[in-house]
Amino acid sequence: MPRTICLLLLAVVTVTLAPGAADAQEVFDEGNGWFATRDLRANATMQSGASLRIESVSTLEGSITIVTSPNPGIDVVYRKKARTNQLSRAIDYIDLIAFSIDNSARGATMQFRAPNPPPWNEKVEAGRVEVEITMPESCMVMIDAAYFDVEAEGPFSEVRVPSSYGRLQVADVDGSLELQTANRRLIVERIRGEMDLRTSNSTLDASDLYCPEIQARIQNEGGDIRIERLEGQANIKNSYGRIEVADYRPVGTRNFIRGLSGPVFLEIRDLEGARLIINNRYEDIELSVPQDVSTSMSLAVEEDGRIEVSNFVFTSDLVEHNRLNLIAGEGTATISASVRGNGNIYVRGDQRGEQ
Repeated sequence: MPRTICLLLLAVVTVTLAPGAADAQEVFDEGNGWFATRDLRANATMQSGASLRIESVSTLEGSITIVTSPNPGIDVVYRKKARTNQLSRAIDYIDLIAFSIDNSARGATMQFRAPNPPPWNEKVEAGRVEVEITMPESCMVMIDAAYFDVEAEGPFSEVRVPSSYGRLQVADVDGSLELQTANRRLIVERIRGEMDLRTSNSTLDASDLYCPEIQARIQNEGGDIRIERLEGQANIKNSYGRIEVADYRPVGTRNFIRGLSGPVFLEIRDLEGARLIINNRYEDIELSVPQDVSTSMSLAVEEDGRIEVSNFVFTSDLVEHNRLNLIAGEGTATISASVRGNGNIYVRGDQRGEQ
């Protein structure tokens, strides 16, 4: 009888302790006040063309890195981290950070959760998740994680980060791209189709944008916009920062460049009968056009401004001290440029445009 009782007690102890042992997480001191788990892994089923939604509570910060693969399925590697001055406190914080990934009819949903309000002092402490995702090609990605930096390289059919305070870097989207952040850098490369790009008080860098059918919207405030190779219709707006577009090929009639208190530099390679409107306030407009450009231009500045046109053949249609209308070639494209307040307009022919 005593032996039976001992065996029963041993079984009870084993069942009670096992869950605790399974849930325990090793936490390491990374230095500089950060503590982290080892790499944790998860996966889910997913096919090309499906969608991935990533959600996080606003009490967490972190980073999301996404790459694509020709193989089906999602593979996730992530680490949970805490910034604090005590290991025991870091363990408590990390235990309160939860991760899940679930399949749905449309794809998969990934969630990062933590208490709200957070248990950590947000002035000196933090909870953080760093995640690396490998997913199928040509999928849609939607990210609702306000304080996460995002770096994603496709091909994707669609990427949306509609509201963020993190750094955003996205490449290889063929379909639709929406990125909006604040006070952080925004970088995009090799984008085709619909696009809406916005940031503030930082730099917006873009290259290889192709949007001939749907007008791209690109906006910054308090930082520069720099674009290398843009073909299509675009509405570009900036305040208190430079606008620079190199290798620019406007298409169609909905092309607008608007600046305020920052210079505008456009290197136009081809116009193809397009219509382009450029407005700036309190700064210069500088245009480089092909020497064999075919366009009619309407240029206007304020009383103290000046207009300079050089290095291509044109015929003057209207000449005043602050206005100039001209026709180059057959005049098939239209350029309208104006500066309000202090500022000048410079238009120069570039022989490279003939290539």
